[in-house]
Amino acid sequence: MSLTSKQTFRDEMGGFCRQYQQVIVQTQQACEYPGIACRNDDGMWRVPRR
Repeated sequence: MSLTSKQTFRDEMGGFCRQYQQVIVQTQQACEYPGIACRNDDGMWRVPRR
C-alpha cells in the first residue's frame, strides 16, 4: 500500500484539507483510490463524509 498526498486546500470552515491517492496491491493487481482528508482542531486527520 502507498499513500501520496496531492493538492492542499482549505475547506469552507478554513481548515486544512488534502487530496490523496491511495494505491493498494492485492494478488499482483493495483487498485487506486483517490480521497480527501481534513485536519481536526486536535491535529488528527479525518475523511469527511459527503
